[in-house]
Amino acid sequence: MTLIQFYGSLATTASVFVGILTAYLVTRLSNLLSERSRLKQRIESIDTELEVLLKDHDYRIERLSETEERWVREDAENHVDQFIKYDVGSDWSPSPEGLTVEDALDGLVEHQDVSEDDLIMHHAELIERRWDEIIDELQPRGPLEMPQVNMTDASITAANWIIEALWNIYDREQYKAHESKALEARREVQQLKEERTVLEEQFESLNPEQLQDSIKAAVIPISLSVIFPLLIRFLHELGFVIIVSPAVALIEPITVLVVWLIGFFWTLRFVWVRVTGSNTELPDSPLSKRDENEEVDIESSNIETQNAVQSQNN
Repeated sequence: MTLIQFYGSLATTASVFVGILTAYLVTRLSNLLSERSRLKQRIESIDTELEVLLKDHDYRIERLSETEERWVREDAENHVDQFIKYDVGSDWSPSPEGLTVEDALDGLVEHQDVSEDDLIMHHAELIERRWDEIIDELQPRGPLEMPQVNMTDASITAANWIIEALWNIYDREQYKAHESKALEARREVQQLKEERTVLEEQFESLNPEQLQDSIKAAVIPISLSVIFPLLIRFLHELGFVIIVSPAVALIEPITVLVVWLIGFFWTLRFVWVRVTGSNTELPDSPLSKRDENEEVDIESSNIETQNAVQSQNN
């Protein structure tokens, strides 16, 4: 009866330490799941921010593309207008008979600051649209025929020029604003992508399956310090007892005690390694080395400045 109580006391005592071990594993699992939940929420928040930034970036890029295309069309319109106004009928005056749009484009390239690579479909469309005007300018005129003169008032011309200049300034400012916003959005997108990559790595590293080794390791002390004494007690209560001499009978409780101690110290070692093995120190910041280098550069520059001043004084 005394041995049964002894084995029960060993199992009860060990259950306290096993409870500590179980509480450690549960706490660690809870912290792991909590951290994974926090990382998941942050990743979802980053995805929402990325979606907004990408939409804004695409909108800015679309506006920039539209502005650039409009500028190209406006340049084409200016080229054709200058060509018809100043070159057709004077510097460029082929016979209108058999004249084609390709011939007019060749004349445009020849007399305006336009290369063949700069020609776009809009040049040809403008020339086709103003073809009658080009043919009219190329028609031979009699000696008494006067060329058409633009009678637009000078004040109106000046006002139109001012309005166009102001519009160009506003247009350029809008373009630069969209360009700056697009670059800023692109930088933020890149930063968020890098942060998301880091968070994904952290999320994957916090896999609950990593606790499987700890749970397997916890099975050993539970078996040695709790289950084994309870098993021996259960056998005693069922009557499975071998009657031997008192000296030999001491082997059983000593064996149970040794096994219990192994499980007990196994539990202590398990908790001790997990508690003291965690690295709680922060790594050195890369900015610290950079600050040291900057301080060295500043000191060296100050020394060079002092030497230069002394040399000038001498």
